[in-house]
Parts: sequence; structure tokens; C-alpha cells
Amino acid sequence: MKRIVVVGGGFAGMWGALAAARKTDLSGVSANNVEISLINRDGFHCIRPRLYENDLTEARIPLASVLEPAGVKLIEGHVQAIRPGNKTISVGNGNGDQQIAYDRLVYAAGSILSMPDIPGGAAHSFNIDNFGEAERLNAHLKSLPEFDDTEGRLTVAVVGAGFTGLELACELPARLSALASAAQPRVILVDQAPVLGATLGDNPRQEIERVVNSLGIETRLGVQVSRIDADGLTLDDGSTIPAKTVVWTSGNLGSPVGQNLEVPLDELGRVPVDGQLRVKGLPQVFAAGDAAQVPVDDTHIAVMSCQHAMPQGRYAGHNAAADLLGEPLLDYRQPTYVTCLGLGPKDAIYTEGWERTVRNTDAYQLKRDILTQWIYPPSSGDRAEILAAAEPVTVDYY
Repeated sequence: MKRIVVVGGGFAGMWGALAAARKTDLSGVSANNVEISLINRDGFHCIRPRLYENDLTEARIPLASVLEPAGVKLIEGHVQAIRPGNKTISVGNGNGDQQIAYDRLVYAAGSILSMPDIPGGAAHSFNIDNFGEAERLNAHLKSLPEFDDTEGRLTVAVVGAGFTGLELACELPARLSALASAAQPRVILVDQAPVLGATLGDNPRQEIERVVNSLGIETRLGVQVSRIDADGLTLDDGSTIPAKTVVWTSGNLGSPVGQNLEVPLDELGRVPVDGQLRVKGLPQVFAAGDAAQVPVDDTHIAVMSCQHAMPQGRYAGHNAAADLLGEPLLDYRQPTYVTCLGLGPKDAIYTEGWERTVRNTDAYQLKRDILTQWIYPPSSGDRAEILAAAEPVTVDYY
């Protein structure tokens, strides 16, 4: 039996496994001849773009609900090591290490939040990098009314005014107001850049600033955090912000698991791939999503987003299966790039192109459709529908 193994159950990994299953199915290959497995730390696919929300009920789905109908085996555990030399993966699941052999590997381990080594940072900050951390933040926010009524009790400092920080910060005024009957909550955006949304470019900035101001969100820009403690944070200019809640949203790196592949990584810890998503120097390994450095056209490298991870996963899974079967591979390209930034209870911004030109559209409804429909796999459990959704096609997003 030949084996295709996918590392990671995020957007790239889940769709990679399903695309591999689709390809073997179309090629008439029996499951007795090719086994497809997906390794993930738990049994859930996390809808990561929704982790800034108050209600996380629909922010993850059981992987088995889509993998089982497609004939993909789920292996729960943490990848301890990948050994390309003998094509094995060591997975720990609490009962010792399991050794898993592969003939083709789809590496889609995603990214992790990279927080600087700031005194008190790990002990006194929150994040929304994964489902567990988002739950921890939500539980903390709900408990704030029980805190002693001291300065900073209802103040949340969000560090990082990029995509994630802006979406979270713009949700918080309404959430905090619902908790406080009389006290006035404060939300403060902190960033080392001199402007809001520096990584998003100049075009959407005026609208971002308008919404942030309308929500009463304060800003501290052009500063860095030098210390975090239980009562707030200290900035590099010597000033302090009293806050019982500090949320770090700035900086993501490719999963450190990528170091196992023993190939040169880029500055974000991503593995380099060619135009067919094969890892350079490792002919049996394909990669996609946040953990891969993927050219989307002749000029641009994909950003860490589900918009890029989903089609990349489909192409990588398809190509891994096609390569195993000795069939032609597909060239990956995604020339269309858009963003849809949620900004609180009623606002959003939609942009097109790498220059992020703002388009006049119902961006808020578009954002809701993206978050609640477009980034989900089929929920029917129907094998044919699930495999059809895994077809690697170039489409205009969104």
C-alpha cells in the first residue's frame, strides 16, 4: 500500500487531504492501494478567522465529519519529528510516539503567534491564535465585572493594529459595554507603526481611522511594549497603560515543525516551494498554507490567510496524489488578491489587488458570508459533494 500523509488540519491541510482523496477517486485507485491520512493535534478544524468573536460555537468543526466520508484517516497527536531521509513522521499522542511512514507528504502545519521575549508577556497577556486561547480570553472578559473596581478593570489594550488586531479591537467596545452597567470601558490599540493598519497599505487607512474613531477606540502608535504585568503594560517611552487585559495579536511565523524538513526557511519560517507546491530539494514533499512560501504570480508571495491556504491545499493534495500515481501535476497560480476587513458590529472594508484599492460594496454582508459560509466545507456528509468541493481550480476570491 502507498501512503499520502498530510500534516495539519487547518485550511490548507484539510483541503489538501480531501483533494488527494478526490484525485485518487477520479483515477480509480482503490483505498486498499493508497491510504490517505491527516495528522492534527486534535479532532477539530478551527475556523481561525472567527476567533475574535464573542460566540465561538461555530468556530470549529469535527474533522471526522468531512474526512470520514472522503475515506481519509484522522490521526490525532502532535508531530514530534519529520524525517525526510527515511520518509517517516513521529507523532506523540500521550501513549508514546507512533511512527508513520509516507510515500508523499503534504506539509501544512500552519503558523503560530510569535511574541517577543518581553518581561511578563507570557504570564500576563492573552491572544486569539488558537481556539483554546480564544476561549481563555472570552472567559476572562466575561469575568471582568467580578474584578475589584480599580483603574484598568474594563480597559483592554490590543497590541498590534494589523488585520487581527483591528478586527478584535473593533468588536470589543460593544462586548465590554454589555458587561459594564455604569463604568465606561476603554479599548486601546498599541502599535510600533506610526499609523493604523500599516501592513494593509495606504488606500483603506482613511476608512479604518474613521471607524476606529467612531467606536471610541484610543490609539498609541509609534511605540513598543517593554513590559507587561497584571495591571497593564509599560511602553518604551516610559509611559504606562493601566489595563487588566492585554491581548497580543502581532507577528506570525510558520510552524517550527518546518525545521525538521532541513531546507532553508524564509524570514517567516516558511518552507520554499516551486510552482507545483513541491518543497524545493524534497521531491516527495509538498507544502501549502501559512507554513509555505508560495509564489501566487510572478511578483507576489502568498500572505498567511485562508484565502491563500484553501486553494493551495487543494493544489498540493492533488499534486501529491498525481505525483504518486505518475500523472501530470497542476501549476498553482492565484492572480486575484482581495481583503475583507471586519470593523465591528456594522462596518467592514473590501479591497481588491495588492495595492488594496477600496471598492464600494456591501463589505459587511460580504464579511459575514465569508465567515459563515464560504470558508466552511460541506456539512452534508455526502462524499460526492465533499470531494467535488476539493477540486483545485483557480477562482476569483471572493
